[in-house]
Amino acid sequence: MESRRERELEKAEMHFEDACELDLRGRIEEADQEFRRAAALAPEEFSVPPRLRREEFDKIVQDSLDCIPERFDRYLGQVAILVRDYPHEIDADPDLLGLYVGVPRTERTHEVEDHLDQVFIFKRNLEIDFPDPVELREEIRKTVVHEIAHHFGMTDDEMGDYA
Repeated sequence: MESRRERELEKAEMHFEDACELDLRGRIEEADQEFRRAAALAPEEFSVPPRLRREEFDKIVQDSLDCIPERFDRYLGQVAILVRDYPHEIDADPDLLGLYVGVPRTERTHEVEDHLDQVFIFKRNLEIDFPDPVELREEIRKTVVHEIAHHFGMTDDEMGDYA
């Protein structure tokens, strides 16, 4: 027999999933209402994710870029860092935190030597997955470094804590 707590947890999970779907569709007020319902039913498991102002989020991304050693700076001119709320539907995984699109430096030929690469950082996925402000800031940093590492040819297996 299912306990009351298990039923509440199941309901909370349904509200959270609905909230994520509504958020993805841009129905922010309804999404936040569902996030609040999930958090009220199971506060240990669910919380209302923050909605950082774009400027504040961009500042954290920039601070993360500032952590990259200076000797790599000259190579980052060929990388555009772009913040989106969510991945496009054509991207492989709707739950991605970041995505590198380009030709890693280790695979470049003369023909693509000056190719402009892109790193996408997915704001809402990060905010939803890491509602704690300290954890969110750290995960943004890790995601930025992870995606930049792909530009330098590193695989996920080679990234250690950043994979």
